Amino acid sequence: MKLGLDRVSANPKLLSGLGRIGLITHQAVTDSHYRPAVEVIHEATARLQEPNTKITAVFGPQHGYGQTEQDNMFETPDTKISLPNGSQVPLFSLYSKSREPSSTQMELVDTLLVDMPDIGCRVYTYIQTLANCIDVAAKLGKRIVVLDRPNPIGMLHRCPTTNKWRHVEANALDMRYASFVGCCPVPLRHGLSIGEFGLYYKNWKKVSLDYRVIEFEGLQRNVPLSELAALPWTLPSPNMPNWLAAYLFPGFVVLEATNVSEGRGTTLPFLLAGAPWQDAAATRAFLEKRFPTNSVAIRPHDFRPTFNKHATQICKGLEFHITNAENLLPFELGTWYLYHTIASCRENFKWKEPGYEYNFQDPPYLLVLGHEKWKTAFESALRLGVCSESEEIMNATMNWAAADAQRFGEEAQEFFIYR
Repeated sequence: MKLGLDRVSANPKLLSGLGRIGLITHQAVTDSHYRPAVEVIHEATARLQEPNTKITAVFGPQHGYGQTEQDNMFETPDTKISLPNGSQVPLFSLYSKSREPSSTQMELVDTLLVDMPDIGCRVYTYIQTLANCIDVAAKLGKRIVVLDRPNPIGMLHRCPTTNKWRHVEANALDMRYASFVGCCPVPLRHGLSIGEFGLYYKNWKKVSLDYRVIEFEGLQRNVPLSELAALPWTLPSPNMPNWLAAYLFPGFVVLEATNVSEGRGTTLPFLLAGAPWQDAAATRAFLEKRFPTNSVAIRPHDFRPTFNKHATQICKGLEFHITNAENLLPFELGTWYLYHTIASCRENFKWKEPGYEYNFQDPPYLLVLGHEKWKTAFESALRLGVCSESEEIMNATMNWAAADAQRFGEEAQEFFIYR
């Protein structure tokens, strides 16, 4: 299998005619030999020998081009970046007072060349950045080319034995809760490559522009998760150190909207979860009844975050070990973890107040989960505690979300690049 960036390196003619290139990327985006995208594209355009095809600007997404900013809503400034030949071009931030390229910035480019390693979750903001760029490019008559990468946590495909769609979880976003962590009605775990997501968004938004994808060579939709996990990994954001964290992210990202630690401030974000007041043993026992050990092993593990929630305090926590990813639905695991934490710790549990990814009106957990139905489910957990009635309400909500994910699978197949 070969990355879109690898294909450009091997065949610079794939960039022919793109003109002035605005490269949307960051320092951890590399080819399979770990060479940064800026270096690879600069060398490819030099070998192409088309004087008008060259990098004229670079754009960095959330966390900055250098990926140095740890948390949400920590903005980065515009500056300059040096290319391999020593020349400098503007380095624009797409996570600052604006989260889209300005018309002035776009005067410097003919093509936005996008290489950002999405991790397959709606709230991971790189797909929102792509969506914003599609809107701007369509308005200004510019071109977008995506250097594609596989969805690391699974490509959406139909299981031949059950006839159900796999690697897609949770309900599609209700546009009432649109924000920078959700710009269109896709599920939390969407199962598309970033190139396919752009096709979906372009069609949903009904915009007209020159949109191309340089495909990931050799990718099939039913690629095993073990093969995706074995691909070279450079952390796509500061708290995504490995594939395991990425796989659990759709289940535990909602903890960002709570006073429960999702493991930020430790070396195992999204693999650890807990709080100083949590009864970790009771939560572990509850989860072990629902999730077999041939999918995940759950172990008590106290931890002390060095920053973020409960910094310097000891959290009573759990560590999640994926024993067979193909058997595990991470959204279900994380959501049942949250249910039991809420229901068993009602005096201490709290939701974060509005002010999440530039939405200052709506509860952050509803921006992540994307629908009002979750409010009813979690309010029942707060009101009733751990009991059969609150579990039944949660079960019904989970089943509704799973059915909506299946509906999305039917809709999304129109935009499949890979078969």
